[in-house]
Amino acid sequence: MPGELLRRACFATSFADLLSRRLSRIHSTQERNDFEAWDKQTGCRAKFVEVLKKEFAHLSFTYSIGGQISFDVFPTGESGASGQSQG
Repeated sequence: MPGELLRRACFATSFADLLSRRLSRIHSTQERNDFEAWDKQTGCRAKFVEVLKKEFAHLSFTYSIGGQISFDVFPTGESGASGQSQG
């Protein structure tokens, strides 16, 4: 089972990286700034992350909000930036 979880985590990380790169390329700086301002007013990303934490509480994931438009999900104990174990 740990191998399966790792395989899924790697896939999710790869998919998230791909999606993040695509999203950041298709949105202008102004669109990113507008979303950031809207998100600060509404707390949309924070609320979404809270839902993810509740729905997937049985999994060992860490969630963080980063950048102007993104949030990260990665296995607990790994660096969200590099995907490698910390320690």
